[in-house]
Amino acid sequence: MQDPMIVVIGAGAMGGSMACALARSGARVEIVDIDTAHVTVIGADGLAVENLGEAGPVLADSVPGEAGRADLAVVMTPAFETAKAAETAAHVLRPEGAVVSLQNGLGNAEALIEVLGAERVFMGSTRASADRPMPGRPRITKMDRTSVGELDGSASDRATWLADALTRGGMPASVSDNIWGVLWSKFIHNCCINAPSAITGLRMGEVTRVPDLALIQWQIAEEALAVARAKGIQLEYPDPVPMMQRHVWQKFTQPSMLQHVEQGRMIEIDAINGRLVKEAEALGLDAPVNRLVTALARGRALAAYRAQNGAPDYAALTAEAEAEIERGETPWEHL
Repeated sequence: MQDPMIVVIGAGAMGGSMACALARSGARVEIVDIDTAHVTVIGADGLAVENLGEAGPVLADSVPGEAGRADLAVVMTPAFETAKAAETAAHVLRPEGAVVSLQNGLGNAEALIEVLGAERVFMGSTRASADRPMPGRPRITKMDRTSVGELDGSASDRATWLADALTRGGMPASVSDNIWGVLWSKFIHNCCINAPSAITGLRMGEVTRVPDLALIQWQIAEEALAVARAKGIQLEYPDPVPMMQRHVWQKFTQPSMLQHVEQGRMIEIDAINGRLVKEAEALGLDAPVNRLVTALARGRALAAYRAQNGAPDYAALTAEAEAEIERGETPWEHL
């Protein structure tokens, strides 16, 4: 691609960092993000990422602008917003334009393909991490590699261009001929790390130092590895657990799901541990530990949301429940 127009859809911590790297590589970059405070700061003062630098001119808005102008859409929204992001990508892309997801979780490729078609979709995964201390100013907390690739393992100019552009912009990236293996490797990593931290409020290094919690982490991994083997996925490492154990022992950062819980935001649990449960069920396997942590993470996120946004009227809920019982109803049987 020569002088491409890139639209980054979802430019918070990691998305903003990717947008910055692409702009620093010389690409023309626009941002679409629903956080109005974030895009206002970028529009007024530009985008800058700690440990990366200034992005240069970057257009930013909370709604997609002119249709049919982009060569590439980079989707970095939470996984539960992928369907909406796919519609945004379809709007901003030229007819021959492509979309790449660098999101967490599984199911994003399928959601994008449903709207845009398989030939326009390729995928990526990053081992880097970031947070966003203030609007318009993401911060990279761990600089690590990003991989991109075609779903069928073939070589492509668009994947090569994106890897080169990210690298030139300061975020090391490469092309993989086994992107499903990369996606599943990161997926298993996220299954083990995000939910335990989100549920307990503990950072990675803290979780793994509590023996009972560490046991749960590696039970999560056992279930996930069983599913990956049953699907014939070629992981980056046949047994990733020793590598993950070393990683979490020395890291005291907040996984993204814990960040979102503390912000009272929705979490991506259904695309991570919840998705693992569905993948297992489709194969006739069981994943009881992942099922449990999925439920607990949903409850923890709901409690955090209510703590920041106001609890419901419990007196009214009690009265309603008592009325149901008096009418002889048994609504719990339908849950």
